Formats: sequence, C-alpha cells, structure tokens
Amino acid sequence: MLKKIQEEILITIIIPCFNGSPFLKDTLDSLNLEIHDDLELILIDDASSDDTLSIMSSFKLKHAQKKIIILKNKKNIGLCRSRRKGIKYASGEYCIQFDSDDLMYANTIDILKLKIKNKKYDFVFCEYSYISQNYKFRKLKKKHHVGISYEYENFLDFNYPFFFNPVSIWRFVVKTALVKKVYKNIKVFYDYGEDKVFIATLYTMSSSFAYIPDQLIQYRKRRHSMTDIKKFSHKTLSELINCERFVAQLWGGKNQYPANIALYLSYKYLLLKLNRAKSNTDLKIEDAYNGFQILYRDFDFESTYTQMSKMFPKVNFRKKYIKLD
Repeated sequence: MLKKIQEEILITIIIPCFNGSPFLKDTLDSLNLEIHDDLELILIDDASSDDTLSIMSSFKLKHAQKKIIILKNKKNIGLCRSRRKGIKYASGEYCIQFDSDDLMYANTIDILKLKIKNKKYDFVFCEYSYISQNYKFRKLKKKHHVGISYEYENFLDFNYPFFFNPVSIWRFVVKTALVKKVYKNIKVFYDYGEDKVFIATLYTMSSSFAYIPDQLIQYRKRRHSMTDIKKFSHKTLSELINCERFVAQLWGGKNQYPANIALYLSYKYLLLKLNRAKSNTDLKIEDAYNGFQILYRDFDFESTYTQMSKMFPKVNFRKKYIKLD
C-alpha cells in the first residue's frame, strides 16, 4: 500500500521546525492531508527543546495511512541546512518548502495541483495574506499586479513578478529535481536571506513558470522570529548584504540589468535595518555597514530609477534614497 502511495506522490511538503510547538499543530492541520492521497510530508525537528517532536509524532500516528517522514537533527543546524536535508528524502514530483508557523487555506493545495497538472511548469508561486501571532487576520494590500495571472519562458521577461513581490520560498511549488539542482549550485549556507538566494538562482535555471494572483498562504508575523529586527546582529546584517551581492553577481553584476533593479529595491530595506541596528548599542555593525558601503559604492541610482520608470510606467516609485557617507 505504501509503495503504491509513493508512486503517486505529486507534491512533497517539507517543514523544518525548531521549538515551534505553539503553532506547529495548526500548520499541520491546515494542510488538509486527510483529503489528499498524492501528498508526502517531511517533518524535521531541528533539535527542539519543547514539544515539537511529540506534535509531529502524534500527527503521523493520526494519519497513519499517509506518507509522513519525521527526521530529527541531533543538533540544531538551522532552517537552511534542515531544508536541504529534507529535500534528499522527497519523492514527490514537486516540492513545497513550508514554514512551521504559517497556514494554508482549505483550497490551497487543490489550486496549486490544478495549475501544475494543466502544464508542467518548473515552478508556480502565489500571493499570501498576513496572520498575527494572536491569529488576527490581515489581508495583503492590493498591489498593481494582483489579479493578473501570467507565465514566462524567458528569465529576462520575468522581472515583473520578482521585483515587486517579497521573495519567500514558502510561496513556491517547484519541481523536486530542480530544487536539488538549485541547492547544488548554492555553495554557501545563508541563515538569513536564504529565500532570496534560492529564488534568484531558481529563476536562472527555469524554462517555464507561472504566477497565481490568489492569496493562498497565511504568513504569520510574530515576535522572536528569525526576521525579528531585535534579534539582528552584525553577522545577520552581513549575511543579508552578502545575499544581495550574490544575486547581483548571479545576474550580471552591479549596474547591469536586471541586477541593478534588484539592488535598487533592496537599498532602503538594508539601510533601514542597519539604522535600526545602530540604535542598539549592543550590536557591532561596523563590518555590516562597511559591506553595505562597498556593495553600493558607485551604484548608479539615477539611471536605474529612470530605467525602472520606463519599464513600469504605472508604478509610482519613490525617488528617495540617502547618499552614502
């Protein structure tokens, strides 16, 4: 029976978790695993000290007829390494790398399956909404591209969805074989900025992909998460800057399209985090700030702004940036 299920697996969902017991059960329940026979679930306990492993085991016992794999790390290795470990066990044609505190809607899997079955895209990605730590729901503000479905077969034509969408790996369903190739091409482990590095590499290695304008994921914003600014250190900020440098080099280098647009839109994001970190006297951010200056030294803001305005005339770009020291 298990062999038959394995042969029919369409999507593998990989969920690493570290001390995520307050939200993990709700995340697992949101997958609606009981109504899908073509899903595989890989759960990774990243050396948690809470009830994470117990919740995983109970869920597997409850869904004994489904293919659920539980991996336990002997020591904490982080989200990035846990994802890469999980993908080695995936047998589905496609893969979703999901977070342990986010939620899917009741029809999320059905919509994603319909899209990838109609045409064998390399990957498909969707929109999302917010949910707070206390389950307060907030719909994402409507963007200029929401409601427009599109597909691409050329990397240089894809920039519209990528540049204006936050790059989050949990919004993507990707061919498993391609995920493995992408990780093989990323030689460095990034604890922060991993999603952007992965997705930027994914675009360059894909031949066809599609965007779904529906908000199919509920992204949880909560305190003490990995992206919490209060947890940022000079090492964290340096990693984020190194990620931007990686993407720029991957796409042809600074001041070259499309890397220049990606760097332009990341500028204020990085600067904001640097300035916030500087206000915390416990943080030593000299290395990160020096890396920031090097990354944007001689960057042509004016011509990039002009190029973006011509490419996307309906977008109201704010021509505001702070000159470097």
